[in-house]
Amino acid sequence: MAEGQKKLHLQRLIRPAADPLRKHDCYDDLVKDILFAGYEQVVTLSEAELDGIVTEVWSLIQVNPGGVLLIPATPRVEYSDYYEPIDETLQTIYPNHVRLKVTGDRRYKVGFKAAQVFGRLGYYHHLEDGRAYLAVRNFFNNPSVPYAEEPAHAPGRQGHSIHVYNDDGGFGGFGELEVNGQTIGGETGNSTVTDQLLLWLYVGSTEQVKEIAVHLLGIEI
Repeated sequence: MAEGQKKLHLQRLIRPAADPLRKHDCYDDLVKDILFAGYEQVVTLSEAELDGIVTEVWSLIQVNPGGVLLIPATPRVEYSDYYEPIDETLQTIYPNHVRLKVTGDRRYKVGFKAAQVFGRLGYYHHLEDGRAYLAVRNFFNNPSVPYAEEPAHAPGRQGHSIHVYNDDGGFGGFGELEVNGQTIGGETGNSTVTDQLLLWLYVGSTEQVKEIAVHLLGIEI
């Protein structure tokens, strides 16, 4: 990574987001008795001077352990380990998505290459009262930017637009759904960028929430 001083300006607007399914013909049946909440972050990042130092927004949400993380992806999706290697007990790669267990008791962090994911991921779990919930993150995934964040042990291994972190319990036990904004500076030739990051949350019966996952993620749970 580059060294030196950098002057940056960050502006963030947070506002409600409408249900992305609302225009579909099946909407009334699909969301009957479903609780929905959504918000959008509009983040503008700019630098005072274009130089060799690159910068990008990094946004995460924390989730309670016990659920499954779903990332639509190609069957050739590449990933990088940041800590101890993940294995098949925690991660499975299917022809159209990656599925990861969030346990909160074993540390891992993996990054997924932008060219093989599509800018949407979801977390499926249940509340204590038995209702299911699905949290979906949506962002502009742009494989043409470098996504310069990299593992400490592998300098130069870049290009990850999605990261997933699983705590080992040392910090309380949780998971993180992490996404990166577009890169500015350096080889990009750009000194400003605006990213839109959305979160949609659905709570309701297991059958209905699983059906919503098919509509928004293309994945059957």
